[in-house]
Amino acid sequence: MTVLIKKYEGKSLSPYLCPKGVPTIGYGITVYPDGRKVSMDDEPITEDYAEALLNDYCIKNIYPLFTKIPYQLMEGQRIS
Repeated sequence: MTVLIKKYEGKSLSPYLCPKGVPTIGYGITVYPDGRKVSMDDEPITEDYAEALLNDYCIKNIYPLFTKIPYQLMEGQRIS
């Protein structure tokens, strides 16, 4: 999932305004894991931290949605 987000979102280690005018950093992150909103006054982040922010975002916001998708796995598709 993160590969797809990276491909289409792009990355900025410094805060920027997204097309909607919202302060954003890393791979489209607008809120830090502690709940604080990204500000245009925030310091640039490292590439490792951008990765960590994206992973945290996916764990909290994207992966839980997968449990709501009704699908049937075929034999051999299950991960043990």
